[in-house]
Amino acid sequence: LQALRALQAADHARRPPPLVVALTHVDRLRPAAEWTPPYDPAGTRPKEESLRAAMEAVAAALDVPRAAVIPVAVPQGAASWNHEALWAAIAAQLDEAKLRRLEGLRARGGTLREIAAQLGASAKLLGRLAFRG
Repeated sequence: LQALRALQAADHARRPPPLVVALTHVDRLRPAAEWTPPYDPAGTRPKEESLRAAMEAVAAALDVPRAAVIPVAVPQGAASWNHEALWAAIAAQLDEAKLRRLEGLRARGGTLREIAAQLGASAKLLGRLAFRG
């Protein structure tokens, strides 16, 4: 992340890349024996307070907005939790990511064919994500 930020600082002409942080293993937060989703990071249950504290700590440590930190869990033998929110956060950043990629192609003298290929690949990815459900 530091290297990415250093590259960005050296090239002010390009927008910063969008970031989404997947905060995993939140099912193991205190109280560890409790896992009864759904959870609301703004809630008052003990697990929700731990979840909120972890999100804030990660956001501060990585110097990213708290909204960019998405808690997820894939506990063994149980249903995954909050992966829809993670996909939504990624999808919300795709347009910005595509613009950043196009800026990179232009900066290095990319041809119209390369740019069209990038757009086509992005459209295919979006289609797969949309129909994945």
